[in-house]
Amino acid sequence: MLSDLPPKPTSVTGLEELKVPRKGDDCLVVIYAPIAAELGRRHVLDREIVALGRDRENDIVLDSDSVSRRHARIEHREGNVYVTDLDSTNGTYINDEGEPVTECQVRRGDQIKIGDTIFKYLSGSDIETQYHEAIYTLTITDGLTGLPNERQLADVLGREVKRSRRYERPLSALIVRVDKFSEINDAFGHLSGDIMLREMAVRLSTRMREHDMVARHKGSQFVVVLPETAAAEAMRVACELKLAATEEPYTVEGESVLATVSVGCVERRDEDAAEQLVSALENALYDAKRGGGNRISQTGNNAVVSRRSIDGQMLVHKLLSREERALLIGFEIQDEILLMASRGREMRDDWYRQLERAVDAELPPGAVLGRWNERYVIAGIAESLVDPFSVVNAVRNRWATSRAGDEHRSLRAAILEPGELHTYQASALERLALKLLESPRPELVKAVEARQPFPIAASAALVRSAGSELHRFNALVHSIEMHLKLGVAAALALAEPTALDAKAISLLKETNAKPVSMGRWRDMLNLLCSGVRSTNDHPCARWLRSLGRKRKGAGQLSLLEHVSRAVQTRNDTTGHGTPMADAAYTREAEVLQQVHKWLIEASKPLEAMRLVSIARSDVLVSSDSFDYEIRDHVGESEIFALRHERRVERLGGCWMYMLADTYAPLSLSPVFFCTICDVCQRTEVFAANNLVLGPDDASVDSKGVTTNHKASLPIQWNPHERELYSLVGSTPLPPTVGT
Repeated sequence: MLSDLPPKPTSVTGLEELKVPRKGDDCLVVIYAPIAAELGRRHVLDREIVALGRDRENDIVLDSDSVSRRHARIEHREGNVYVTDLDSTNGTYINDEGEPVTECQVRRGDQIKIGDTIFKYLSGSDIETQYHEAIYTLTITDGLTGLPNERQLADVLGREVKRSRRYERPLSALIVRVDKFSEINDAFGHLSGDIMLREMAVRLSTRMREHDMVARHKGSQFVVVLPETAAAEAMRVACELKLAATEEPYTVEGESVLATVSVGCVERRDEDAAEQLVSALENALYDAKRGGGNRISQTGNNAVVSRRSIDGQMLVHKLLSREERALLIGFEIQDEILLMASRGREMRDDWYRQLERAVDAELPPGAVLGRWNERYVIAGIAESLVDPFSVVNAVRNRWATSRAGDEHRSLRAAILEPGELHTYQASALERLALKLLESPRPELVKAVEARQPFPIAASAALVRSAGSELHRFNALVHSIEMHLKLGVAAALALAEPTALDAKAISLLKETNAKPVSMGRWRDMLNLLCSGVRSTNDHPCARWLRSLGRKRKGAGQLSLLEHVSRAVQTRNDTTGHGTPMADAAYTREAEVLQQVHKWLIEASKPLEAMRLVSIARSDVLVSSDSFDYEIRDHVGESEIFALRHERRVERLGGCWMYMLADTYAPLSLSPVFFCTICDVCQRTEVFAANNLVLGPDDASVDSKGVTTNHKASLPIQWNPHERELYSLVGSTPLPPTVGT
């Protein structure tokens, strides 16, 4: 036994054996900044004189209107460090001194306030300097590949661009992207894709020269910075890296997989800033991809975003700090989630770059361009400069007319007025995003009442947009499962506990709080339907009865029996775990397609229903009723029509409800609910992966209807569920509380 071993003595370390930290560089560490991403940033003082200010030629650039173009400088003199103010408008402050300084010696630990940013000066020999250096290293390193991340890339590229411009030296950059990487993830899994990216990072980094740098950019993209390199030499390096990335196959799940890459190559032009160079790289990459991939392109230099795009929070901060009244405009690609599901994340990113250029082309001088959360293009415009509605219409026209072939391209757009901007301030972007959701396309508004609930309509749209047999097969399985889950939710809400047979009660008891397979959802639906009275005329009850009715011309089988065969087809096809060739899924997909068609036809009664959730807002209480902000979830485009309704019933928070005239609200908890996705920050309908009927502190894990994003939400009770739990549960019930 380990406990029987004698205790290990504590070793004694003499002071003379302690290692003195190595001497590093003096530095300034950002300890306060209006933009959270700037906190902890470390600026090395590796020159005799380091300039700070808003102008792009400074060594440390502070992009804030409270900082002068040439604000201050830090200089080393005779072994000491001094800060000198350069007649700035708002002055330079040391520590808590109330008066600005003209020139002052700084010592380790001193705080230097410039505009709305506060730095801490640290000497290179300080242990705290080593600590900040270690922490900073973690913040600039990509966790998957060990390469510099986008933050470090931006810093290095910014310094190299300034050096290239100052000394008139050449600077080139490359961008490398794995072709059809999403298909590799679909076939072998995301873990295998990560293994491939790590191996590719090793292959690229081992070919770098001493002063070159390769960094992880986005997803399956890498950016290579080549100082002192003109276009011709950069093309030679691009060819070498392309060969290194593709000459040997990658081992994925025990199989050898050959990969190809697309490469964009750009040399800096005289007017290029770092952001413009990255934009030119992405355009060159897009050109290579448009040509079929597996090639190198240098044509991106002619399509650069001329206006510098900044982070959304920084854009709002700039607008609020101006004296003139400004408004905020936001754009989002319509059906963006469906686009990503059908064409991949890379295509979606390309479209957003095109949208950014379209917005930039229509903005007047003095406007500010930005991005937020990867999926919103935003612009700030002085109220006096231009009519914002003319900008919105011009961008929409440019976007619609720039499409290729039969691409369906439309935009959501919303405007945050100057008064709203100053009211919401820090949460202005969240308010703008909500406005975008509140503003559906006008041509869809009239069609809302005749559309099916979002889980059915959206999953059916994914089936129609599938680009391969494998994707069609997976989309059909997903859509059929959505029908089953919606049916179980409706049956739980409509079934009378006393009418449920022993098999249904036993199945609920076995399934409670456990992950539910597709076959188990089907079994539950089949048994729960027996608890719905034949005299119930609710639209959902009519829909459930149609699922169990024998179908003429379909082998005299009920639709649920056909679903059982579809489940078996799915299990037989995916049970071996190894993806097959795409054509091998055709026959199985056709079997599922027919069942899916019958399910869509059977769901016609649901068009009389509205799938809604309760928005997260204050509830206005009167003596006999409640006012709620109702949010519709109808149709494949996920239209959000917000309205206030007065209902006698007491509805729960963010669970889903089916509403129909003359019928009481039908609660779909705990199978469907609506919340903000932690990944894409949008409001979405989620379908639970498990069925939980208790206890009170239980929660459900779920997956978005049109995405693989997941969410979790605690259970909220209603009296009907408590009655079911009294039959199924194994723990005492808490006191009844209506929700």
